[in-house]
Amino acid sequence: MSAATLRWNDWPLTRKSLAVVALPLLLLLAALVAIYSVERQNIAAENDVRQTLEVLSDLYEAHALLAETAAGVRGYRLVRQDAFLTPYRDAEPRLQTVVQRLAQRITDPLQAQRFARIQPLFAEKMQGWRRLLAPELSREEEIRQLSEGKVKLDILRAELRELRNYETAQLQVRTAKAQALRQRNLLITLCAAMLGGLGAVFAVAWFASSLSRRLRVLSANADRLGEGLPLAPQLRTGDELGQVAQRLDQASTLLAARAAEAQSARREAEAANRAKTEFLSRSSHELRTPLNAILGYAQVLEMDLPGAAQRGQLQHILGAGRHLLGLITELLDIARIESDQLDLSPQPVPVRAAIEEALGLVAPEAKTRGIALQPLQIPPAWTVRADPQRLRQVLINLLSNAIKFNRPGGDVRVSAERQGEFLGIAVHDQGHGLSAEQVQRLFTPFERLGAERSAIEGTGLGLALSKRLTEAMGGRIVVESSPEGSRFWIALPLDRPADAPAPHPAIAATAAGDGQRSVLSVEDNPSNQALIRTLAERRPHWRLHEAATLAQARAQLQQARPDLILLDLHLSDGNGEDLLRQLREQPHTAAIPVVVVSADATPATLARVQGDNVRAYLTKPLDVAEFFTVLDRHLA
Repeated sequence: MSAATLRWNDWPLTRKSLAVVALPLLLLLAALVAIYSVERQNIAAENDVRQTLEVLSDLYEAHALLAETAAGVRGYRLVRQDAFLTPYRDAEPRLQTVVQRLAQRITDPLQAQRFARIQPLFAEKMQGWRRLLAPELSREEEIRQLSEGKVKLDILRAELRELRNYETAQLQVRTAKAQALRQRNLLITLCAAMLGGLGAVFAVAWFASSLSRRLRVLSANADRLGEGLPLAPQLRTGDELGQVAQRLDQASTLLAARAAEAQSARREAEAANRAKTEFLSRSSHELRTPLNAILGYAQVLEMDLPGAAQRGQLQHILGAGRHLLGLITELLDIARIESDQLDLSPQPVPVRAAIEEALGLVAPEAKTRGIALQPLQIPPAWTVRADPQRLRQVLINLLSNAIKFNRPGGDVRVSAERQGEFLGIAVHDQGHGLSAEQVQRLFTPFERLGAERSAIEGTGLGLALSKRLTEAMGGRIVVESSPEGSRFWIALPLDRPADAPAPHPAIAATAAGDGQRSVLSVEDNPSNQALIRTLAERRPHWRLHEAATLAQARAQLQQARPDLILLDLHLSDGNGEDLLRQLREQPHTAAIPVVVVSADATPATLARVQGDNVRAYLTKPLDVAEFFTVLDRHLA
């Protein structure tokens, strides 16, 4: 192998790539210089074409505006109607603007001289039109002005025609020049692309073939490395591929050693996992078995012993035993969650039923402590996907804490609301609240935040377990606290959306009553007004009057008094609340019932429009059944 070949093999791939593409790059660079030069000429030619087109457009526009102004003035002088002056008043300022623009855009010396010669004629012509519009103009003066104006107008038209012809000829010449430059630029670009492309293809093909051979060897060795087989010999080079080959050799040696270590570690992990599973099972059995006897016999003794004092003593045994049982259960649950051995059975769970069940279980404790459980305001159709037993366990933990840490005589309230694809269930209490530092430590196992020094029972595991159970069911738990109380949220995935309300039956047309009823609809949106009109057609005894603005509504109210007003609050010429105030202030309109139909359903708006004459507030989109129910009631 020659010295040049050895040096080439040791070059980095970046340097090799640059050397391979150097010649095509030089060819492309030269071509780019040529293309840039021609492109500048092309841009200049296209600018000339564009400027010529702009001048032609202004010339045509000036010619047309002359005709419009002349026609408007003559029409006015003939029939004396102001309608003929509208085109003139619109065209005259535009004509002045076009004349000024032409004076700036015409750069050809001959054209500029010609336009400078006729430019005063425009001012004279416009001055003549203004004289013709003078009301005191005599007939003889009118004839003289029309005659002189005709001569000047003909001159202007002839000069503008000559200007257009010249610019049209120039446009053809400049367009041909621009096309020739574009074709030459295209030819140079194609030649440069072919030369550069062929050179690049040849160089890259040669370079890629050598890389491909080496990469195939590396790929085969990588496969052999994954299978644990010895590597095939390959070319020793100092570039990046050679370094990869060296790394593969080193990795082969390391993987062989680590494979043996991993096998040993796997066996140890499997043994440890089996030991943990066995420990959990044995701990549960060994701890619960004696507690079963303790609690069982204590309860038997409680039933058999007649003395109240002795029963009170047994209550200490029962309380301590149940406390220990709860502690064992929560500890084992946390251990199962951390070892990923907690069995969950997710299924659709009706939220209201689950909360009612949990409230029933904590009701005795709440009664004992004097805490009021507020009634539920939760739709029965809401359903979450969760494990029913674990959800009940979480709810009981949260409710029990809300009862234990509440104020004397306080309330506990449970609410729910949709949060996107989740349903949030909140437990509210009226306790003394938590500090930010306490909230940070709230979900730590065995952390009671100082309650261990009080008479409040607990283990400090309930919230930690609730957090882990909620997260294991695909949800999250959040706490919000203030001096007025705390609110614990659990958000769980919705199993399915709430059942859609049954569609309203079709509203059939009714027969006319004893007399016609007039309805004034004040609505500025045409589609909304059309809907009200369509609905009114289903009541033949309704006579619908329409107003698109407050002004139209006031005008109609002055002419007749409707039996009912349908009022939108946001109109094009003002706010419907102004009309409501006017109706209340005038004795003959104060008793007209008003039904507000608006897309604004904010509480503040509802409070403002309440009054004797506002009988209902319907929000858009309209509920058709409700619409007919309200209007039928007030128009009966």
